[in-house]
Amino acid sequence: MMFTTLRSGLTLPDAAILLAIDLERRQHRLSAKDGALLVSDGSRLTVDDRAQIRTWKSQLLAIVGYIAEQQVLELIERLKALLATELLSAMRDFEREEIAV
Repeated sequence: MMFTTLRSGLTLPDAAILLAIDLERRQHRLSAKDGALLVSDGSRLTVDDRAQIRTWKSQLLAIVGYIAEQQVLELIERLKALLATELLSAMRDFEREEIAV
């Protein structure tokens, strides 16, 4: 069995990662609620899909958590950049006002 280590240090079996990618490619969305794994459009899942999901459930939950964490970190970085840009703009406006006085 092959494994991949993600940037956060999370190590997952390649089979679980490939399953998550395949499900997303087929327009299924993975999410978690209260420790349960949710897969959208369950009626389109095959018997094999369901078996693979049961096999890799804990790893799929870890992937969902990892993605959510990465999205939060990305959002924080975007907000920092936006705040820095706004702060810089406000400082420039203030300097213009000081010069104009």
